[in-house]
Amino acid sequence: MNCKICDSEKTEIWFDDKDYFTCLDCDCIFSSRLSTIPTIPTIPTIPTIQDNLKEKLGVPISKRFWSIVANQYVKYLKTKTGLKFKTAFDIGSAYGHFVKKLEENDIDAVGIEQAQRTYDKRVTNKIKLGFFDESTNLDKKYDLICLTQMIYYLNDPISVLNNAKKFLNPDGFIFIATYSVISPFFKKYPKIMQGEANIMLSRKNFENLSGFKIIDFTNFRSDLFLERRKQSNVFNEIKNYVKFHFKQSFTEFEQGQISFILLQISD
Repeated sequence: MNCKICDSEKTEIWFDDKDYFTCLDCDCIFSSRLSTIPTIPTIPTIPTIQDNLKEKLGVPISKRFWSIVANQYVKYLKTKTGLKFKTAFDIGSAYGHFVKKLEENDIDAVGIEQAQRTYDKRVTNKIKLGFFDESTNLDKKYDLICLTQMIYYLNDPISVLNNAKKFLNPDGFIFIATYSVISPFFKKYPKIMQGEANIMLSRKNFENLSGFKIIDFTNFRSDLFLERRKQSNVFNEIKNYVKFHFKQSFTEFEQGQISFILLQISD
């Protein structure tokens, strides 16, 4: 199977998961069967007792976690850029916590989220329901464009980045938070990727992006992320909610499973 990014024939089955391959030339990891991003609207289902419990307890706790993650994004951007932006556009906003945190830092921030159920529970009215892909057109340019924990869902992430670049001011930044292909975590817990991730870009992929330059590339271990992804149920959410009131959620670590990347337009 040829690589979905560089079209190299030098690929092999990734670990022991026959659905995923790694490219020996560009280091990306990709699914042999690209999944489809959920459409809007979602089909209604009859709620179970677990669904009702998750709605009452899990959603507020999930919001708390996204608030913690948004704080980490802001902390990183303050450290690397000074966070001196006038405008920002967040692609894949979830509940909108990151947009809200940017607004609290005097940035005119807006966002877009494609999941109806998440959008319905949004914490700010500065996000809208919809998709951003390689054909999306925006009516203005931004100082900061963010793609956090969503780029691996895309079937064609390079084309989406190239489209986002069209709406970036000349001295602006693109901020990406995504899975790290060098982390041993995903070999230990491969089911986290199954049916979810389409393409995990490598550092080499970002270095080879035409028209971009890397300003920063830092890997983090997110204990918060790790614990939440091991089990997806409301009781685990409650346990982690208590734990991460007192424990640091992100730590800089070379083999961490999350990469934070800052890009700018190259000359």
